[in-house]
Amino acid sequence: MRVRNTILALIHQCRSVILVSLCCLIIPVAVSAQNTSYSSVVVEGNARIDSESVLRFADLPASGTVSANRLNAAYRGIADSRLFEDITIEQRGRTLVISVVEYPTINQISIEGNSAIKDEDLITLVKSEPRHVYNPAQAEEDATAIAETYRVAGRYAATVTPKIIRRTENRVDLVYEVFEGRVIETERIEFVGNDVYSGHRLRRVLSSKQAGILRTFVRSDTFIAERIEVDKALLEEFYLSRGYLDFEVLSVTSELTTERDAFFLVFTVREGQKYSFGRITASTDVAGLDTAEYLDQSRIKPGETYTPRLINDAVRRMEFLAARQGYAFVRAEPETSRNDVQRSVDIEFQLVRGSRVFVERIDIEGNTTTYDRVIRREFELAEGDPFNPRKVEEAANRIRGLGFFSSVDVTTEEGSAPDLVVVVVRVEEQLTGSLSFGASYSKDDGVAGTINLSESNVLGRGQGLSFGISTGDDKSYDLIFIEPYFLDRELEFRLETSYITTNSSSAGYSTTQWNIEPSLRFFISEDTRLRVGAGISSHKLENASSSSFIVQNDIDRGKGDNVSASYLLDYDSRRSAFNPDIGIVARAGQRFTYGLKDDSTAIRTSALVGAHTTLFNEDITLSGEIEGGVLLASGGPSRLRDRFHMNSSIMRGFAANGIGPRDFSLTLKPSRYGSAVEGQLDPPNPEDIEFTRNYNVPLGGNYFAVTRLETRFPLGASQDVGISGGFFLDVGSIWGLDDTRCSEYLERGSHRVGEIRETTDNDETVTFWPAIPQEQCVIDDGMHLRSAVGFSLFWTSFLGPFRFNFSHDLQSEPYDTPQSFNLELASRF
Repeated sequence: MRVRNTILALIHQCRSVILVSLCCLIIPVAVSAQNTSYSSVVVEGNARIDSESVLRFADLPASGTVSANRLNAAYRGIADSRLFEDITIEQRGRTLVISVVEYPTINQISIEGNSAIKDEDLITLVKSEPRHVYNPAQAEEDATAIAETYRVAGRYAATVTPKIIRRTENRVDLVYEVFEGRVIETERIEFVGNDVYSGHRLRRVLSSKQAGILRTFVRSDTFIAERIEVDKALLEEFYLSRGYLDFEVLSVTSELTTERDAFFLVFTVREGQKYSFGRITASTDVAGLDTAEYLDQSRIKPGETYTPRLINDAVRRMEFLAARQGYAFVRAEPETSRNDVQRSVDIEFQLVRGSRVFVERIDIEGNTTTYDRVIRREFELAEGDPFNPRKVEEAANRIRGLGFFSSVDVTTEEGSAPDLVVVVVRVEEQLTGSLSFGASYSKDDGVAGTINLSESNVLGRGQGLSFGISTGDDKSYDLIFIEPYFLDRELEFRLETSYITTNSSSAGYSTTQWNIEPSLRFFISEDTRLRVGAGISSHKLENASSSSFIVQNDIDRGKGDNVSASYLLDYDSRRSAFNPDIGIVARAGQRFTYGLKDDSTAIRTSALVGAHTTLFNEDITLSGEIEGGVLLASGGPSRLRDRFHMNSSIMRGFAANGIGPRDFSLTLKPSRYGSAVEGQLDPPNPEDIEFTRNYNVPLGGNYFAVTRLETRFPLGASQDVGISGGFFLDVGSIWGLDDTRCSEYLERGSHRVGEIRETTDNDETVTFWPAIPQEQCVIDDGMHLRSAVGFSLFWTSFLGPFRFNFSHDLQSEPYDTPQSFNLELASRF
């Protein structure tokens, strides 16, 4: 046992000695591996990049001893330059050698495999450039940017792979291979928790749309995740403006379909209760202010549906009154208190003295084309005025409403003094030109097309210019110029020029006319506009293919060269309403025309009153309009150019010029001709002639009146693809002429109403113009009511809004021209 213990002790001692010896050998070696000593540094393999640049990237001393960490840092410094494909640092004797392999130069860049998005649109995302050094990290970033563009376009399966094709002289072609994949659509949008408003109505609010039958063309149904936040904000604004203060979007879920080619969107909402306005009061601690006078400016009625818009309007009017009374820094601050029992909101407008802060200047950035003054004139305040945050926000909204900029950001910064601020406007411009195509179809006139080229920001001056051409039986050429701030005031100047020719076979005559009319439009109030204008025009009636004595009389009077003056007062309460489907519209205007050649005058007066509302929580829209007009002429009968003529904007269910007074021709059928005397026939007696009227020439009328009633409603799931339906009922008439008897004109011998032609035995033709009884030569210009009922199909397509009208006349005259179908569209690209 003792021997065994002795042996174990010797083994233990030997093991300790061995371990100590190994440590003594290893430690010096490890320490030596962590440090490198050298007397010089050289660079190998570089061709384009000079050695000094490589050494600068490495940041190593020219000689000495460095640690391993220092060498690693040198490696990273060279690699971060993104100029080298391979890097090696090694010691050869007393020399530290840095070997590099340079990245190749990019010869050209191309994109392959793409069809949904064009090359020129994708290449702008690529940061790599030809004749620059190829960098794999940058190429990967470019590929990610391209893939993100496809993702935003709804192609979530898109992949982009950068590849290089090596060429001579260390050059490569950089190719981005694109696999686009399929567009992932929003197959269905559902709502959970909505009791007041239907899913049809809420889908109209969202920017996202459901996929429809035109999914190949429509891109609003493409699923884009970023739209969800926008949709949530739109829903909240929609409900809040209708009095639902507690509305909340609880969640939005998006799930892929089983085929993984579309999404289902489900919005879970909580509507809450509807609130109305309660007590409206005003208070102030500013001496001299009459709170009752300011309270009158609120115009909010207790019991009215709560909406922030009415509060904002009241604040604006109160602050305007304060500024007018000399209190430039008085602010109206609304304080709200809820009454959950009565579901009302009490408003107290506190008129307080705001801080004395002035606008030092307004800086505008980002406008490369648009003049600064076009943006500045949207501000109600200028340099040196008292600063008003509300006016700044309103100006920002007006600048966005111009449509000139893709983004508008208005902020404030500290000025050069504590009581000064700088308003900074940052904008990003966008294209403002448009090309529009339109078409219409009717059974009588066939297809007519229109082309319109317009620019809303001419040369960056904020001016509008458009040129339009229409084809068909009626051809027109229009040029319109608009200056919205004439003489740097809120005064719109408009210059309209047109050249129009008509050649309708149903009318029996053709016309040629041109017109030049400048006008000014005044803003009377937020809802009311007044336009006044004056112009010159010329109208020529020719090529009459009928025997109409009224048309012939108008032709004999010659070309009408005229001067005119006009005004139009236009009121539309929907301009300032939160719901554009509800409101009242009214228009009234007159045009005074004076003929330079015949001293004739014409006063044409027209007026319209309409009301629009919604039912069943805005699912159904009802509208009704009453319109009428009167033409008073002197110096001769009224002329065709001045009269009211039938068209679809006046009354549906009838063709153009399909109702109203019409001239006629007489077909004479004698029962006996009398006896022949020396080869001549005796004229027949009037009582032996049968007269048949053939109404063929529309003449228009001096008066018209019409009532239009219409309802519009969703058609199930079709509403989600822009299809809705409606019924309409139109009742009205066009009537009244100055001259309805033809006998006086016949006495002049230049016109015959009817004739009888007879051939004798010696082939001679004898013509009789019988004395037609007075009662047979009277045109019926009475006020005969017409009515039509119909169904309309509305389709907001990718080409624009279509309207299909299917109608049936309920009441008409025998000579009217009913129209059972009409298609209208105006497409915009």
